[in-house]
Amino acid sequence: MKVFITEFTYKDKNYEGPTVVASSFDEAEAKAEMYGCVVVGILEMVIDQDELNIDEMQWNRVLH
Repeated sequence: MKVFITEFTYKDKNYEGPTVVASSFDEAEAKAEMYGCVVVGILEMVIDQDELNIDEMQWNRVLH
């Protein structure tokens, strides 16, 4: 099973939709359509702060 990322449009703005778990892209598209969303990608990996060995201050830093 794969995790697919979706989006939807409301008042001419795109928003992140629900994640869809499916075994194929076609199945994910069918599930997303039920929610009024479109599939925009596949979640390949999740990065955990502990795996990166980054301290809390560096992890939360925001650059503008």
